[in-house]
Amino acid sequence: MIADRLLTGISQLVSTAGLGAAHGAAMRNLEITRDAAIAIAGEHIVWVGPRSAWHGHAEVEEDLGGRAVVPGLVDPHTHAVWAGNRLDDFEARVRGDAYETILARGGGIRSTVRHTAAASADTLFALAEPRLTALMRSGATTIEVKSGYGFTKAAELVALEVIATLTARCQVSIEPTLLIHVPPVDQAERLDYLAMVTRELIPEVARRGLARAVDIFIEREAFTLAEATEVFTAARASGLEIKAHVDQFHALGGVELAIEYGALSVDHLEASGPEQVRALADCYRPHWRGW
Repeated sequence: MIADRLLTGISQLVSTAGLGAAHGAAMRNLEITRDAAIAIAGEHIVWVGPRSAWHGHAEVEEDLGGRAVVPGLVDPHTHAVWAGNRLDDFEARVRGDAYETILARGGGIRSTVRHTAAASADTLFALAEPRLTALMRSGATTIEVKSGYGFTKAAELVALEVIATLTARCQVSIEPTLLIHVPPVDQAERLDYLAMVTRELIPEVARRGLARAVDIFIEREAFTLAEATEVFTAARASGLEIKAHVDQFHALGGVELAIEYGALSVDHLEASGPEQVRALADCYRPHWRGW
């Protein structure tokens, strides 16, 4: 076998048993190879095993100095680009205030929106970079980063542009997502906002390649099923994938709507019940072979 690189000096090589991706309980079935080596050709791993079992030729051999090598972790839900803090919210939660109450009086997401809108792109980058670096140092190699605190078209585009800059400068794979997080409080402004999102923001994001998917928060304090349907339709029309924040506080049908539109993921699910779990199981069961 011929390889471009051979990584040696691996004290322990940790992987899941068998070939292919591992999911669920199978991820606990680990195989540990001591004094291991990894052969790489191009962008692909072509051989792994004990160093003594390698009999091929590699153009370059790199000694990792006795390090352990483990699978890269995936963080599929982060909000790395934001400014401000929620210390007041934390104190309110300690006092027993519900998050819905905090949000209704301008805290929570709305507080972060205000601080993020006031921050420059350079400031947002400076805040986000160490957050991603910390995730990378903890073992994450693929990280989804959502926008969602821009609120206006211009501010959302700035956030996504910052994510693009992070992608270019950070040594980690970043999956950018446009998150439609909260609507205006005023009903008339809400209709205008939804029109801006579906007719202007989503098409421009798709045209510029700033995101691969569109996410939306479906909740009593956020968007309705009808509004989410408009956003999903616009995302599909622009060639973007779909994700959804659903069932965080109430099961309103968000899981079912996301399944109907073939969402890549549904996040939160704290309020999901047996019906929602069964719906997810029935929808994604074909992908679970081998679990």
